[in-house]
Amino acid sequence: MRKQKLLTKALAASMAVFMSVSQLSVPAFAAEGTKSVSIAGSTYTYSAEALEGYTQIGNSGLYYKLIDGSGLSGTLYGKSNLTYKEFYSGDVSSTDSFDVVTTASTSKYSVLSNAWTDYEEESAEAAGGYHVKGVANVNIAVDSDLYVKSIILKDANKELSKAYEEASDITLNENPTQVPSQYKTLQNNGSYVSNNKTVTTVTDAVPTLTTGSTWGEYEIDVVETSTKYLRNSRQDEGFPVNSTIQGIILETTEGYKVGLEHLSNIWVQPYKSSFNVTNEAATMGIAKSDNTAEFAKLVNKTINKITYVTPEGNYVYTFADGIFIKPAYSEEISGTFSDDMKSFTLNQLPTVKNGTLTVTYTVGAGHKKTPYTLYSGAIAKNVSLDLNAIPSDAEGGTYSVTISCDDYADIYVAIPVTEAQKAQLQELIKQAETALKGAGADDSVLLAHKMRQ
Repeated sequence: MRKQKLLTKALAASMAVFMSVSQLSVPAFAAEGTKSVSIAGSTYTYSAEALEGYTQIGNSGLYYKLIDGSGLSGTLYGKSNLTYKEFYSGDVSSTDSFDVVTTASTSKYSVLSNAWTDYEEESAEAAGGYHVKGVANVNIAVDSDLYVKSIILKDANKELSKAYEEASDITLNENPTQVPSQYKTLQNNGSYVSNNKTVTTVTDAVPTLTTGSTWGEYEIDVVETSTKYLRNSRQDEGFPVNSTIQGIILETTEGYKVGLEHLSNIWVQPYKSSFNVTNEAATMGIAKSDNTAEFAKLVNKTINKITYVTPEGNYVYTFADGIFIKPAYSEEISGTFSDDMKSFTLNQLPTVKNGTLTVTYTVGAGHKKTPYTLYSGAIAKNVSLDLNAIPSDAEGGTYSVTISCDDYADIYVAIPVTEAQKAQLQELIKQAETALKGAGADDSVLLAHKMRQ
């Protein structure tokens, strides 16, 4: 740029000398103080002076003119990163709760390629996480006049209004006039509207609702019968709705629509999605959601449509019977195990429809978690447990008791530890300490064992 400016000055001086003899007019681009920018094969020059043939950009005090190329016209197409508020604007019922998704992990930042994050290795390690800011690589349609002006204003370090700021962040496609399948149009007020291209509508998939899963307070799994669009395996290949997914929209029978976010609600296998309505961090410890206020509006409603948004278009799934989002049971239910762990007693019997009581012993965690069912059947005051279901070589695990039913989210039964069980636990601890001493464990091992208590 410096070299170009020096050449411009030299050219202007030479022409000034020539003018004194021939009285030829000086081209506008030769004036002092002009700068040039190249945009998609066309070159524009701009100046703070109102030179002949130049046009002012709004009230910016900046004037520009096309000096090389055919100029840009009509609608141009490129890509940009959008916040969730921008991405879902006009497509969901409210975007008021969207902010950013805060992760509690320094990994998984690249598993969803169209998740826009602020991940940087050093800062993420220091902070113990990063943020998912929105959706990356969104196809954008922009008016050529708006785009050219935004690039010139940005090059001149001028303050940008909302529309110019959004336009200046767009990276034009290699062929900026080729229309992509799915895109959002940047409007003059800086907002976006989607062309919402529907690739296909699926009507025979089967949805399943799970409450209190490791992925969130509510989990929806969609299993296809005659189609194979939603990725449900470890590879993207063969699934058009895969880890490049940009968004998911849940819609109720009343037409209320809620948008989902990456790593909080959307996963690399998009057949599975989840959300929270009370505990914003109840998502496997990976991310903290910011849209629980909207999800809470789904409780006691029926979801009959799910739209999966991809760069190539929308895959719409409709459900005749819908997915009823069950409310939480309002009262706490508790129970106790017998001292020999061979039976379980409910302290209260809940009033529910088609209820099932399940007692489980679980070993391990995460993908290595293995549950063993000790009882699953009708709700009763007292039930016998099948301890033979637990392999003799099973590692230490945890007991849990749940009640599932038609009208409420799964009820997690509180299990207070009895005095007898506390005494048993202390006896086991003493036995473990004795065993460690007998094995010749040093004081540091014994101290570590006591600290874990």
